[in-house]
Amino acid sequence: MPIEPIVFISRNKIKEGKAEEFKKHYQDSIQPIFDGKPATLAQLGYENEEGAEFTVIRVFPDADALDQQLQGASERSIKTYEFIEPIAIEIFGLLNPSTIVYPEYPPGVPVG
Repeated sequence: MPIEPIVFISRNKIKEGKAEEFKKHYQDSIQPIFDGKPATLAQLGYENEEGAEFTVIRVFPDADALDQQLQGASERSIKTYEFIEPIAIEIFGLLNPSTIVYPEYPPGVPVG
């Protein structure tokens, strides 16, 4: 299988009244991700103009790095989902056949 970068995009709705708490939570989560998941090349967050949605873009050098990022994601997401609700997930690049992304997100969240 050829090695190619993976781009993971997560669109999320910020829960009513949780924007400031979420921003602090997100900022506090960045360095531990880079410390614990050193193959993560980039993690960028963007809030829409209305402050109602937040998009996270992560870039990985290959599918193995994405798999490493997903390890422990369920536990990390418990706190995050106090502030946001996933809207959609997009993944670009070739995943490992064993990569499991879909159970990570609540039913009804489109993953493509």
